[in-house]
Amino acid sequence: AASHDEATLAARGIDPGSIPATHDEATLVARGIAPAPATPTGDDGGFGIDMPAADATAAAIAGGLAGLGLLITAAGFATRRQRTGHPA
Repeated sequence: AASHDEATLAARGIDPGSIPATHDEATLVARGIAPAPATPTGDDGGFGIDMPAADATAAAIAGGLAGLGLLITAAGFATRRQRTGHPA
């Protein structure tokens, strides 16, 4: 048979066991599993990721370097395209 339902499992002597369909809070607590409480960060009670602070100068330098890297990459592709003679 293509299907593996509980009747064919029992007929073959296989105990399917009991697997809960959902894992809700009541069954977790009944089994002694306590969910870890979430800890808020910040003054507003929200949640956040600890990131290092960056001032405006560092952000401008990082953005400029990223832009320069993109320009160099684009120039490399343009030069390669001109040398191989691909049509536009």
